[in-house]
Amino acid sequence: MIARKFFFCLLLIATTAALAQPDSLAQEKPIPPARAASAGTNYPPETPQLIEAAMRKYPPTERDVIYGTANGTDLKLDVFQPKRSSKKARKAVIVIHGGDWAYYDKTVLAPISHYLQKHGFVVFSINYRSVTETANHWPAQLDDAQRAVRWVRAHAAQYNIDPDHVGAFGHSAGGQMAALLGEQDTRDNSDPALAVYSSHVQSVVDASGPTDFLAFKFPIDTRILTRLMGVKAEDDPRAWEAASPIWNVTPQTSPFLVVHGKNDHTVYYTQSVTFVDELRKQGVPVKFVTTNDGHIYSTFWSKYKLATNTVRFLRQTLAE
Repeated sequence: MIARKFFFCLLLIATTAALAQPDSLAQEKPIPPARAASAGTNYPPETPQLIEAAMRKYPPTERDVIYGTANGTDLKLDVFQPKRSSKKARKAVIVIHGGDWAYYDKTVLAPISHYLQKHGFVVFSINYRSVTETANHWPAQLDDAQRAVRWVRAHAAQYNIDPDHVGAFGHSAGGQMAALLGEQDTRDNSDPALAVYSSHVQSVVDASGPTDFLAFKFPIDTRILTRLMGVKAEDDPRAWEAASPIWNVTPQTSPFLVVHGKNDHTVYYTQSVTFVDELRKQGVPVKFVTTNDGHIYSTFWSKYKLATNTVRFLRQTLAE
């Protein structure tokens, strides 16, 4: 369902000149499920050299900041702060990577994080618990993403951000999580240190995210989703609905930018078409941008459209 071959050059768009010269980082290999389970994390063990290469090319201001713990696992994020100081509080963006809710790492979205940083946003690119066959089933990933948003708001003064102007960007599985951040508030608010902070974001960019779990019919898709949910759809369809953004749209849902490739054979383009229709029915402000690319934004123009529309949309929707 979510692409197993993920380019570290996914969103190489730091400048228009850079867009014209595709990155040369090698293709990342998929992580076998057994190895991912033993690692207990979504860090890709086969490609540490590519992780380090990405960090050298797009270095975060702070790396591996712990924003919480869950079942003994440290939850980490990278911070990308604009180099120029600002007396005025900046807008923040939570960036969420994809990978079947089981694979990869926050590093794969370092290029888009760097791009947003250059355009004045304070970016927090997060890791979350990786699902395995036996552990970290949904909604562990949503709980982690919501914790990250609340942690960011709790540290607003430290990072000079406006806690009332926080957006989310997600690709693929990360798009599904980002969407839910714009639709609902905290599910598990048992942490007293963060209880006063909302996890609802004011703006969402959903790039190629799955929006209706019950609409996936192919065996590989349903296996991935059953592993995530820990239960088959026929045994608990309401749980699958609750995890699907299309079933959570209300008139109070935050504005959306939805970006999807018409040739996406991993998360089908129709997922975004029906989701955008539902957003519009509910009166939610939404912009729908399509490309002729697939699940991964690999061409110059698809990267350009994603990058420029993301910055423009976040500036508009996170404005005063």
